[in-house]
Amino acid sequence: MFLDKTTFLLFAFAPKPGQDVPLPLQLFPFIIVFVVFYFIAIRPQAKQARQQENLRSSLKKGDRVVTNGGVVGTILSVKENDRIITIRSDETKLEILRSAVNGLLKDEAKKD
Repeated sequence: MFLDKTTFLLFAFAPKPGQDVPLPLQLFPFIIVFVVFYFIAIRPQAKQARQQENLRSSLKKGDRVVTNGGVVGTILSVKENDRIITIRSDETKLEILRSAVNGLLKDEAKKD
């Protein structure tokens, strides 16, 4: 009977009947799943949270921002208690929390 290398390795390292599989070999699949999950889900989410926090801490007067609710405005002032006052073109003033800011808007070139 001819055995290829893969089949030979499977039989060579397979536990004998009545023999227990060592604990590290039992935990190996779970460790691999956790490592893959970390690099696919946990690490990118933590990186994005750090970027959002850096963005919110660097807000200053004159920045154009968009909130989580989709409100677009320009920062008039930044207060120490995490509140920001924004304004739109029709002179409407809103007081929002710093945590409600979702992102900065880049200055768009005015079209003729």
